[in-house]
Amino acid sequence: MSNLSRALAILLACAIAATAQSSSQDWNVVKALAPSTDVRVRTARTVRGTIQSANDDSLILNSGKGQETLARQEISRVSVRERGHRKRNALIGTAVGAVVGAGLGFMCLKACFGSTSELRGIFAATTAGVAGTGAMIGAVIPTGGWREVYKK
Repeated sequence: MSNLSRALAILLACAIAATAQSSSQDWNVVKALAPSTDVRVRTARTVRGTIQSANDDSLILNSGKGQETLARQEISRVSVRERGHRKRNALIGTAVGAVVGAGLGFMCLKACFGSTSELRGIFAATTAGVAGTGAMIGAVIPTGGWREVYKK
């Protein structure tokens, strides 16, 4: 085996070892979460709330029941809320809808009436209507969700 092959094998082994020690088992990730972060904590039950603070022994959060202190030994999982992308999805839906609407409007004008300048309003209305529909569909598509940051 050449020196280059050995070096690549060592780098690959280090990368695999680093991945195996991912942050999902590292309590320091939980301790580093900012106050007011939306979390879902699994113990014997699932508690959802916002972090007030975390230390080596416990996690303090504000839930629907008020302030709760959960012992680290009882916690099996901690997940954080991912930010949603409704605005981005609405913009993508608008763009796709505008392209589809323009295509449909153009095909309708050509098939039904030929190329006349009086029917530009139909073309614009079709484009705007389908673009608006695309925006609404894009805005309601669920994104975000929960990302696990700690698992015992």
